[in-house]
Amino acid sequence: MVGGAPALAAEPAGPAENGAVEAAIVVTGSRIAKAGFEAPTPTTVVDATALNAAPQPTVAQYLNQLPALSGSTSPRTAGNGVGGGTQGTNSLNLRGLGLSRTLVLLDNRRVVGSATTGAVDLNLLPTTLLQRVDVVTGGASAAWGSDAVAGVVNLVLDKRFSGLKGNIQKGISTYGDGGELRAELAGGHAFAEGRGHILASVSYSSSDSIDRVDSRPWYVGTKLISNPAYAAGNGQPKLLVADHVNSPTGTYGGLITTGPLAGTQFLPGSVPAPFNFGTVGVPVSGLGTPGLSTTAYSGTQHSINGTPNDLGAANQISASTKVFSTFLRGSFDVTDTINLFGEFIYGKSIADSLSVPYFTMVPNGSPLTISRSNAYLPSATAAAMDSAGVSSITLGRLNMDLGEAAPHNERELYRYLVGADIKLGGSWNAHLYYEHQLSRVLNEVRNDQLRSAFALAVDAVQVTPANVGSSGLALGSTVCRSSLSAPTNGCVPFNVFGPQNVTAAQRAYLVGTARQRISLTEDVASASVGGDLFNLPAGAVTLAAGAEYRRESHSADADAQSQRNTTDTGPGTGNWWVGNYKPSSGGFTVKEGFAEVLVPLLKDSPLGRKLDFNGAVRVTNYSTSGTVTTWKAGLTWDIAGGLKLRGVQSRDIRAPNLGDYYLGGSASSQTVIDGPNGNVSVLRIQSGNTNLLPEVASTTTLGAVYQPTFLRGFSLAVDYFRIKIDGAIATPAPQYVVDRCRDGSIPAMCSLLVRNSTGTLTTVLVQPLNYKTELMSGVDIEASYRFRLGKGTVSLRSLWTYTGEHKLIDNGLTDSLLGEVGQGNGPVKLRGFNSVSYDSESLALSLRHRFIGQGVIDAAYTSADIDNNTVSAISYFDMSATAKVRSGGVSFEVFASVDNMFNAAPPRAPGILGTTNTTIGTAAATYDLIGRYFRAGVRFKM
Repeated sequence: MVGGAPALAAEPAGPAENGAVEAAIVVTGSRIAKAGFEAPTPTTVVDATALNAAPQPTVAQYLNQLPALSGSTSPRTAGNGVGGGTQGTNSLNLRGLGLSRTLVLLDNRRVVGSATTGAVDLNLLPTTLLQRVDVVTGGASAAWGSDAVAGVVNLVLDKRFSGLKGNIQKGISTYGDGGELRAELAGGHAFAEGRGHILASVSYSSSDSIDRVDSRPWYVGTKLISNPAYAAGNGQPKLLVADHVNSPTGTYGGLITTGPLAGTQFLPGSVPAPFNFGTVGVPVSGLGTPGLSTTAYSGTQHSINGTPNDLGAANQISASTKVFSTFLRGSFDVTDTINLFGEFIYGKSIADSLSVPYFTMVPNGSPLTISRSNAYLPSATAAAMDSAGVSSITLGRLNMDLGEAAPHNERELYRYLVGADIKLGGSWNAHLYYEHQLSRVLNEVRNDQLRSAFALAVDAVQVTPANVGSSGLALGSTVCRSSLSAPTNGCVPFNVFGPQNVTAAQRAYLVGTARQRISLTEDVASASVGGDLFNLPAGAVTLAAGAEYRRESHSADADAQSQRNTTDTGPGTGNWWVGNYKPSSGGFTVKEGFAEVLVPLLKDSPLGRKLDFNGAVRVTNYSTSGTVTTWKAGLTWDIAGGLKLRGVQSRDIRAPNLGDYYLGGSASSQTVIDGPNGNVSVLRIQSGNTNLLPEVASTTTLGAVYQPTFLRGFSLAVDYFRIKIDGAIATPAPQYVVDRCRDGSIPAMCSLLVRNSTGTLTTVLVQPLNYKTELMSGVDIEASYRFRLGKGTVSLRSLWTYTGEHKLIDNGLTDSLLGEVGQGNGPVKLRGFNSVSYDSESLALSLRHRFIGQGVIDAAYTSADIDNNTVSAISYFDMSATAKVRSGGVSFEVFASVDNMFNAAPPRAPGILGTTNTTIGTAAATYDLIGRYFRAGVRFKM
């Protein structure tokens, strides 16, 4: 179950940590620490009991099941991206508005990002001593600063724990793969007659990879393809959702794709054979109704039920991970009013994943061109070429023999914290702290293919008296053509005809490791005070105020091949097939002052039991973009009979992150349409933008809470939310830059175009810009009911999020993202999480239901565009049971659980289909790809 009430009020303060200085309790919706204060910002609380009732390998994977946290990343959703460094991460995404718009706190303090995007990997945080998680589903920048646009997730540790506790659990899927291990140990001890307290925890977890999506029976090669029966005006849709789709543009041993020999594939032993194209789709361009998400696919044909060569089948379901985390804390009452404390956190995560095999083309993106003089050309094919009068063939090839690219990522977190809690007298307290955080990231793509090496290796010739020249190469030997003029260039020839047993020499020449090391630092100094200012008839006016200084910086290096200029792709593009990292560095400083006030307006009046005003303001100065002000104003009205109304209006921001500002420049070749000049090949150079401004969000929440006095233990909260983000940061495509310059709608785009002396467009500069507006609105519903049954307690819980609107507005055009599961753009309309549990001294049982409502492949598609745009709704059922035993002061819990009890298969939700046919037919970020999963373990506490 999800623990706690709908978090309308701060939890009552418990005993002081060490008996002298009592730390204030702050529920994350507000900085006001006062018993009985009910913050107007909706907050869901997940407690340790809830987490134990539904054992997961990480806290993040439990939170990802909550309706408001759709689109979060996990090892099951971030395992296939190559070069981005997200493999194995667990990062939270409130409302699907993006990782960078969700602020993650640990005990009300910021956590350094695990990437230049600022996204925090929760794997690295200590959760063994977790007391609760506050999920604030509303703007909170005035209270906590930048990034709290969608809300805040605050992990609150049990800093008063005394004793020893531990946990060990293992898991396995119903298919016998994806094994998990989690082991934790934590201890706390008071000393010096209770004036001092120490805490320590250590945890280790690991998960095995699941390397191929076709290991699951639901995978049938579902893709979105062109309809071969479509013709303008004939009533047929342009696109079909089809199964068993393959690519007729390449095979694992090579396929001739054009000319009179097209359709010849090469089997083991370089044996030519006919290729079965099956039912072939036709190229399509200009799909969809007017809007922003209707760009056509590449025009590449795709076949149904032909020769199997589906690259999508090789996608990995989940990455392998190993995570270690340790936490140390010490506190001491130096006087009756001053408590000093210090903390240290170290976490390390290692993740390994696999990409799909290389779809081989030469570095400029065209299919391989193989000359008639190629030394490996099969004799039958050579004869056919001679008969047809052709001197070369084009070849598409899936290089499974070279193996998949293997992203490897290591992340380390170091966090040092010192601080003081000071009791100033009366209701006033002060809080001081300084923290230094360091995040070290190693991004590698192992077994990465070298573009230039492959281009030289496949152009193999036999040394003859006519071509040997002065090279000194042995007559009759097979060499790279380039070695004839440069015999010491080290080139190792490679046979592209048929799957090969790659030699050690070939592998050493053709593949290597792309590598980048990133160092991110964050320093924060904070001072705040809080207490009652004066009394009004309805109660005391309470203030919380403070100031903070923050410095963030990063540096990133890159290997030489990543920075190499290649003549066939343009300067700066890099020589690796994927993962061409670029060096970067930079940072910024932030100075902030904030204040929050609670004003009781009414108490026990004819208008209601209580009416409170809660307001906050924060003034922030960025060294990069200047000063910005955020604020919130809210009311909580306790009317009567358990009915309460609440509402908040806030102005929130998301400041540009280090990646937005300082992304290292990368380059690639691309074709754009330059108005009447037609198709033009340009150099696309992408980099950061130090002129960015913060995104500004206007957030409204209006809600009601009903806790009737006649039904003790029941609570119902309904909240409407609306978030509008102006100046949303996004990176436009090169064609967009060209079009907006030409039509004059965004004149600033013209400064991003570079033309030569003749006026020919040569370069398009691509960088993040503040040029979009994003809008989302919907309703959150949270209900709970607890009652005694026999010797235990029954808890019912239901959380639902209905998203009624999610769209991007750009240059007068509106693009709906609502329910776009196929594009991965945001949440479905309706999502729910329900649970029923029973808990007693000897037994705990829990049944949970997760619901993901109906979605669409693309909200812009109509029946004229696609035969079936619907993505079906799905329900998952989970169950767990815990037996409890207590003996001699030690309590033991033996537990078991099963997720996705009925092994529900993910619905068909094919995404954009590119030339290499690598989509998996569903949405990994939304649905369970693994299937039924079992876990069992034991906990102890003493």
